[in-house]
Amino acid sequence: RDAVNLEAYVAAGIAPSPGDGDSYDDLSDQAKVLAEMGVDIILTEYVGTVDKVRQSVRAAAPTGLPLLLGLCHFDEQGRLAQDGGSMDQVVAAVRDEGVRVDAILLMCSAPEHISRTLPALQSAFDGPIGAYANVGYVGTGGEKGDDPEVQLRGSDIGENTPERYTLFVQEWMRMRAQIVGGCCATTPDHIAAIAPIVKSI
Repeated sequence: RDAVNLEAYVAAGIAPSPGDGDSYDDLSDQAKVLAEMGVDIILTEYVGTVDKVRQSVRAAAPTGLPLLLGLCHFDEQGRLAQDGGSMDQVVAAVRDEGVRVDAILLMCSAPEHISRTLPALQSAFDGPIGAYANVGYVGTGGEKGDDPEVQLRGSDIGENTPERYTLFVQEWMRMRAQIVGGCCATTPDHIAAIAPIVKSI
């Protein structure tokens, strides 16, 4: 950051542990250490259930830093695939915790899944929203980043070329997405392709 743009912000990403275990203490410790190191923003990401939403925002809130919430993996109805939680339930959980969340983002899911879910998020949340998709996993477990037999598609991005990804980003921005980027297996070429679109607004 210092070598490229001194005015850029640094966001620290923290994620709950997979499974049903309580990761509040781990998240709280991570957020505290990162805040002490001088990050500008806490991004709680890879959050896949309403309970994890509660845990994550509660753990990050004491830092006092701007807080972004990154939700992952969605079903055909635009709900969290792991527990069926709706975007309304996600926003209600944040409100019940009494925590200010500065933006809610859809992340680490196929671009099509994000496009399907973003309208529900837009309807439920009146703050800034955003999206950063993965461009696919390959392996025995499908789209499950915690499965050791699943690997990122990497250089074999298949149909999700930078040009195709740009079309999704344009669609998300029409849906009021204000923060866009790339997640797993996206490349510098993907980011270079979407940069002119972001800079044009």
